[in-house]
Amino acid sequence: QVREAGARLDAQRAEQPERSPEDLKDLVRRTLAETQAASATWNRGEAVARLANHLALQQPDDTTCTALAETLIDQALAPGSEFGVVELTRPDPAEVPDWWRHADTGRSIFRSPNARIFALRSHLSTEQTLVAESRRSGARTVPAEQLRAIAAELTSGPRPLGEDQAAVVLGVLGSGRMADVIVAPAGTGKSYAAGRLREQWQKVHGGRVIGIATSQRAAQVLAEDGIEESWNSTQFLMRFDPKTAGPGQDTQELTSRDLLIVDEAGMSTTAELARIQQLAARAGA
Repeated sequence: QVREAGARLDAQRAEQPERSPEDLKDLVRRTLAETQAASATWNRGEAVARLANHLALQQPDDTTCTALAETLIDQALAPGSEFGVVELTRPDPAEVPDWWRHADTGRSIFRSPNARIFALRSHLSTEQTLVAESRRSGARTVPAEQLRAIAAELTSGPRPLGEDQAAVVLGVLGSGRMADVIVAPAGTGKSYAAGRLREQWQKVHGGRVIGIATSQRAAQVLAEDGIEESWNSTQFLMRFDPKTAGPGQDTQELTSRDLLIVDEAGMSTTAELARIQQLAARAGA
């Protein structure tokens, strides 16, 4: 059966017409987009391997596929190419003498062949937009006197928040920024603090607090800690984003009273975060 499947694949490859230069360019663009979607930054080897896999579906000679992939990716990575690739490699920390450089590339012998890192210009533009939008002011806020009363409530009672947890809740309620970033190690009570934030947000503003996480387990933890309306990022976009849901599908709408909490945001793709931010910005959430 394996031999028969291999024979059928070889026959299909043989029937494929030879790719034109434009076809190869389109395949390179697709490969770079897929490589970028998989990681915020990437190296030459990752792009070559992905392109070689695409080429192998139509060419039986793996050696030829790899050689062609290397040539095409090198052309795409060249400065000023039409593919919109930006090199982000850090410079050498000190001047490297000529005798410690490769004769063919001029690069330091102490660097790995795949030490150069890249990103698409479009991806960097998306990241810059995310940062700019997060710094925008205009979000709902709470007066200082009311914040002091909330602080007293958070730090008393049967399960008081720690000083740092209370600072997180008060910071979000009073910052006035369209986005706040909370960074803390695992196990420090971020999800519990988020649940207490949900209580205070709904008391003050009356809107929904929606938890979003990359993994379903993380979404369940948010729900267990008090954010009942919690979804993984795919579920959230299917419910709130008409583009993701597709034509003819009903979606919910956010309002300016809503608060979105994205847990483990570092695990989300830039594209996901950008789409979530666009939906929130459109509603003023």
